[in-house]
Parts: sequence; structure tokens; C-alpha cells
Amino acid sequence: LTLALSCGADPNARDHRGVPTLTFARALHGSHHEITRVLLEHGADHLAKRRAKHILAMFSHDEVMREKAMTLVEEDPKQEWREYFDEALTAARIEHIRVTVPRLRANLKDRDPELRLIAIKSLGSLLENAPLAVVPRLTPALRDLVGTFKEDS
Repeated sequence: LTLALSCGADPNARDHRGVPTLTFARALHGSHHEITRVLLEHGADHLAKRRAKHILAMFSHDEVMREKAMTLVEEDPKQEWREYFDEALTAARIEHIRVTVPRLRANLKDRDPELRLIAIKSLGSLLENAPLAVVPRLTPALRDLVGTFKEDS
């Protein structure tokens, strides 16, 4: 790592979801690990350390953990920090929608009215928090929702 940084590697590089290298280092190794220290010594942005575990949790396989982490990131009182992780939050919302909508669509077709109600509320929440670019991905589930109401009437 030191050699790569000495040769000009960007200490603020981000992955395809917008998560900075320092965020991974802090979340996976802690704030006193050599990797974290070396990245900071080579100019990594200190903002990347804040709530590192929550940033990675936004991409968890656990739906509840993802939701909690995204909410914590969105509601953080430091505007500068929220803006710093906006790209990662958007990527997390897109991924969350991608993996959640198929289950919700199936639940909309279930005979159990309570399960359908939960799916309707969950879709509403997804739609409310969805980045505009993702709303078209919700269209099939919304069509299923309208179909559910037509079947019930």
C-alpha cells in the first residue's frame, strides 16, 4: 500500500459504489491499524472515517441492517459528511431496491391480507426514499400493487 501511494495511487479512491478506501480500512481494521494510518498519512480525507461500519452495513445482505444503516447515514447531523457519502447512499438505495422488490412483488400476490399490507407499506417506503433514477425499477411492483386493488374490488 505504501509503495502504491508513493507511486501516486489516490488515497481517496472509491469503489464502484462510491465507498472510499479509508472507509473500508476503518470499518474492517479499526482506526489504529497501519492501513488506516498509512492512508491518512498520504492524504486520505478524514471524512471517510466517520461511521465507516454504517457505510459498509448499507450493503449488508441483511435487509433490516441495510435499512438501519441507510437511515443513520441519511439522518447524520453533519451535512458535509452526508454529502461526502451521497454517492454511496444512492448506490445502497439502488441495491436495496434491486434485492427487495422481487420479494415485495411476490407478497403483493399472496392471499394473506396482512402480508399484502406489509408489502404495500414497504413499497411506499421504498418509493419515498428512492433516488429518482431508480423509480422506474419500482414500476413493475407498482403495477402489481394496482392489480392487487383491482382484484380486491
